[in-house]
Amino acid sequence: MAGIAFYALTLISMKLSSKFVLRLGGSILASPINAQLIRKYADIIKVQVSRKNAVGVVVGGGSMAREYIRAATELELADSRKDALAIKVSRINAQLFNDALGGRLGVSLSIRSALKSISQQGFAVMGGLRPGMTTDYVALLLAKSMEADMLLKATDQEGIYDSDPRKNPSAHLIKKLSYKELESVVGTGLHEPGIHSILDPLTVRGLSGTGLKVIVFNGSVPDNLARAISGEAVGTLVTP
Repeated sequence: MAGIAFYALTLISMKLSSKFVLRLGGSILASPINAQLIRKYADIIKVQVSRKNAVGVVVGGGSMAREYIRAATELELADSRKDALAIKVSRINAQLFNDALGGRLGVSLSIRSALKSISQQGFAVMGGLRPGMTTDYVALLLAKSMEADMLLKATDQEGIYDSDPRKNPSAHLIKKLSYKELESVVGTGLHEPGIHSILDPLTVRGLSGTGLKVIVFNGSVPDNLARAISGEAVGTLVTP
């Protein structure tokens, strides 16, 4: 059976205009579920696929996942069980998004199946993969495996700030950052279930050596995605 390397080489051999991964925050699409926003994102991605762009989409669990994590914490369940619950929620959100795209191959449950999906229909949709790993990190793994040009994070903020704008009204939006500068902003904490960070620390550390261009933008405005793909300045740009 063909593996990751086979499908990665298949993507490389295809005449693609661009390859990118979109990490869609559950806080944007599913807290609560926003059908119209899902439709708008799906329409934008369909256009990108028609232009021979390869697209990976990774959808988060949002507030519903954190509700399950809260309940599991009260029940004194292990962190691995909390993560497993959040993964299930993210996959339900991913299924809804995949159906809106008209995806015929279903939600991808591994990087290998995502690469296969992209090679066959131009896109793949994923949720979480396994305990101990955020959907940010899933998006990074997919971007690395498909040798993507960009990793785009649609979140509930305008971009990356010098402090948490939800707590500090004087926080300033940072327009450009290097990987190292991003690490100093995000910190070096460890994974914990339901972590709610603009980009989780494990993902930030994993950027080193990839050369990926990362754009973090306000996901409540879907047109920001099209603008970012076209090269317009949107949100925060992170480069090596």
